Amino acid sequence: MKLYFLITAVASLATAVATPKSKSTVCIVGAGVSGLTAAKALEDKGYKTVIFEKKDTVGGKCQSHYEDGQYFPLGAVLFTRTPSYGQTYAIVKSSGVAFDEFDPAFGFEYNPKTGAAALMQPPSPATAQALQEELARYATVWQKKFAPYAVPGYKLYYLQFYAPDIVGSFAGVFELYKTDFYKVLKKVARNLKGPVHLNARIEHIERKSKPSIQYRTVGGKHTKTQLCSDVILAFPPTSEALKESGLSLSGAEKTLFSQVDVNGYFSSAVRMSHLGHNLSVSQELPNPLVPFKPEGQPVYLTPFHANSDIVSVYSVDDPTLPSATRVKKHLVQDLSKINRDLGKVNAKIVALDAADIRAFSGKIPYFPHVSPESLADGWYKKFISLQGKEHTYFTSGLNSFENVENTIRAARDLVKTHF
Repeated sequence: MKLYFLITAVASLATAVATPKSKSTVCIVGAGVSGLTAAKALEDKGYKTVIFEKKDTVGGKCQSHYEDGQYFPLGAVLFTRTPSYGQTYAIVKSSGVAFDEFDPAFGFEYNPKTGAAALMQPPSPATAQALQEELARYATVWQKKFAPYAVPGYKLYYLQFYAPDIVGSFAGVFELYKTDFYKVLKKVARNLKGPVHLNARIEHIERKSKPSIQYRTVGGKHTKTQLCSDVILAFPPTSEALKESGLSLSGAEKTLFSQVDVNGYFSSAVRMSHLGHNLSVSQELPNPLVPFKPEGQPVYLTPFHANSDIVSVYSVDDPTLPSATRVKKHLVQDLSKINRDLGKVNAKIVALDAADIRAFSGKIPYFPHVSPESLADGWYKKFISLQGKEHTYFTSGLNSFENVENTIRAARDLVKTHF
């Protein structure tokens, strides 16, 4: 399991000299990757922007916990220096935030129910060579067959996840790098010209002839009103999230967005004093073609920093009824079974307790998606047709397999196409 993610700081000369369509302010709801990217792209074209964020900080899913003098990601962390992460690499590089290689020497598989763990064996030289040769052939097919469709605005945009360099990162052909994306995004936010209102509670979004947002901030006694030329909703557009945003949906919007689901995904920072370093641990798959059943268990963990015994952990739960309580229970229960030297069969196991959970993300609305039936029924065509109706636009990771890079591309494409 590997993570991917983040955004471009290079504006073209064309957008630098563009003139805005309106002197009014574009209002953006959400200060995650989508919202910050859209704001930067709009400002590069001469628009004024204002962002409303319900949390007390920017970054959206890209949060970090700080302890032992290090960062521990509770969201995005990995990227490559390849074309499929070109915008990610550019913004990380320009931000000045440090990044370094991620290449654990040992990979283990474990059974969450029994605690049994075994070292994953590397492929033989012959297998590795065959894999690289196959990847080269696949790259040719990709360029001829799929690349022309793998751009924002097309239904096959999600195929971008299968670009050769992304597949290659799974195979170990391309190097992976890690960074503190939360720190990167804070720098992006600081460089925006328009304000970012944190702890904002939106009471109502008016979208008719004179769009506006009525909101309060924490501690504020009175409702404030921000006039808008347009409104961009920069978060996964599930029915629940849209309702919380203060938006009154049209009939077409209710029908369309009721079909959007997200996965039950959680991330944590857990102190595991006896696990060791320079390794990663994944849930075993007896049959690689059959996915595991999400029951709140940790499915991947790795210590990102050699000078700390805090481990980054990623868990999944039943998407129909995700439970933070169940996930925390499994963190203590399942990780206690492997808090030991996994290279030694009879190594002493040291049990964990709740205090060892140093940080916990809560439910992350990860990987917004629709069903195959919705896709076949033209969901994306209907989605695109809604953009701009009643001065309202939507951008998130929904356009693709969600990672930071694809989320950025979707937001920039929205601005390029409609503003």
